[in-house]
Amino acid sequence: MKLKISSFICMLLLIINIIPASASEKGIIVSIDNIDEIVIDNNIELKIAKNSLESKIQYYDDLDKDISKVQKKITSLNNSITNDLDEESKNKKIEERDQNKAELSNLEKEYDKKKDDLKIARITYQNKVRDLVTTAQQKYIDYLYNKSLKDIKEEEVNYNKDKNNINKAKYDMGYISRNEYLTNTVDFIDIENTYNKSITDEEMSLKELKSALGIDDENITVNENLDFDISKIANIDFEEDFNQVINNNSNIKIKKIELDQVEDNDDSDDYEIDNAELELTKGKSDLRLTFQDNYNNLMNSYNSIKNSMNKLTDKENAFNIKKVKLNHGYISNKECEEAYIQLINQKSEYIKEKNTLYVNYFKYMQMKDGYLI
Repeated sequence: MKLKISSFICMLLLIINIIPASASEKGIIVSIDNIDEIVIDNNIELKIAKNSLESKIQYYDDLDKDISKVQKKITSLNNSITNDLDEESKNKKIEERDQNKAELSNLEKEYDKKKDDLKIARITYQNKVRDLVTTAQQKYIDYLYNKSLKDIKEEEVNYNKDKNNINKAKYDMGYISRNEYLTNTVDFIDIENTYNKSITDEEMSLKELKSALGIDDENITVNENLDFDISKIANIDFEEDFNQVINNNSNIKIKKIELDQVEDNDDSDDYEIDNAELELTKGKSDLRLTFQDNYNNLMNSYNSIKNSMNKLTDKENAFNIKKVKLNHGYISNKECEEAYIQLINQKSEYIKEKNTLYVNYFKYMQMKDGYLI
């Protein structure tokens, strides 16, 4: 079922269109572009928040209906008073009309107050949606990170299995000492233990992702394709993006509402208005500093990932050359293994750099869209 999401909770995600959460025989398919829909549709905490908002909306609508009823009653009484020739009856109607006017005045005051309260309630709900979606996105990225690390550790185990088997055969035939055999065996056990831990980390991160989505008891298939053209980051326009931050940020919206309330209140003095204006100015200034930090972190990550990619390419080329040399008998197994270890370490480093880039990119984009980050 395609879920319609109101504009104030739509998110600028990773250069992708929002699509409905899809399901198959493999369960719900989770990708970065449909996390918001899954959270909105399944998260119990968010459903409670939505019910609370709808209750406030209903109260506001009821006030509007009550005002309309009283207004009609006053109009009817005014017409009746004009046409009533009986003085006593006319006075009673005037008294009833005045009572209704007093009731109308109270209702209109309550209506004006609830109008601003409802604006803030909508913003509060918006923040709740964003907080929960942001958490789910982070858990998604964490899962991909742990899955990638596990895959590398699995590759390392498979690479070292043959080495371990050869090590045992050499020991059985008396070609190596017991100490050398035990040292090599312990090294392989350490690699296996690290791999087993990576499996546990992956399983735990998947549970945390499902919990954040609100689908603990359902099967999910995680779309692992989160790659994007990182060169686009270099073209980001900070000032243009910051203008969007100002327009979208929830705290700024609330401060504007509070300023309007003070300005509309006849009892407010110049100091109160001045303070409200200063609060708004300070809010914008603080927001700029935070957004600048996010921008700097993103750019640093962008530069780091480029450097890490170059290093990874170098290590891959170096290892491939070592393999060719080993096959021709020009180098020893040890030299080739050292090149492989360097490659594995660089792969792990690249995954960490990529994870940091994803996190910083989403923080930047989410703040741009109004998130309280």
